[in-house]
Amino acid sequence: MYNIRRIGTAAKSKHDGSFSVYRPNGYDCYLALFVKTKAVFYLDGERVVSEPNSFILFNIRTPHRYGAYGDEYVNDWLHFETDELPAIPLDTLIPIGNAANISEYFELMSDAFYRCNYRACKFLLRAVLSEVAEISGNSVYRSAYSAKLIELRKSIYAHPEQEWSIGGMAERLHVSKPYFQEIYKAAFSVTCGADVISARIEAAKLLMTDTDLPISEIGERCGYESVVHFSRQFKKITGVSPSAYRMMYK
Repeated sequence: MYNIRRIGTAAKSKHDGSFSVYRPNGYDCYLALFVKTKAVFYLDGERVVSEPNSFILFNIRTPHRYGAYGDEYVNDWLHFETDELPAIPLDTLIPIGNAANISEYFELMSDAFYRCNYRACKFLLRAVLSEVAEISGNSVYRSAYSAKLIELRKSIYAHPEQEWSIGGMAERLHVSKPYFQEIYKAAFSVTCGADVISARIEAAKLLMTDTDLPISEIGERCGYESVVHFSRQFKKITGVSPSAYRMMYK
């Protein structure tokens, strides 16, 4: 589950040298900052000056104290909720280096958010966090399977209606089923089976709010052969039946 609350990009988040933030109680969600300029942070009681193009992910309820170091402060920022955070060190400055991809992700995510394209937002947020996890030195992302895992997950969310068996996915990476399950969960903090279900439920939500298709057809389009199975799994994940969800959000 990914839920973006607010987002801002560097184009609209420029401040002068007097800029500073102090939130002793943090937020009740994650805060991601991608800081384009030098900045000063106070982490675990220590004053740290970050280099341009640094990323930090503040944990829930972690105090925030940071500001400009020099004549200006420029950053991308994001408030979000999730229960499937990849292996990114929290409350830690991560030098990004070449920032082209991260900046582009934030711009695309902001555009999708304000166009209410929440499915695209979730996909782009996963992409940002996956890339930061790779950069931060997660051993799984440094492995030979990093690109293949990311591409596989993109395919799952782009085509949730397909049959995504553990055996078939493991074969795509040319690894055993137990090892595939291990590296997938280590990379994305969720099992591959649960991720497939999540992709199908998110696709179903979109079809229920954006179309008038019958519930049975939506289930089929999202990879379910039985409408009963689809309805049971949908309610298990969301807490409501497909028809109730449609009435609430359409």
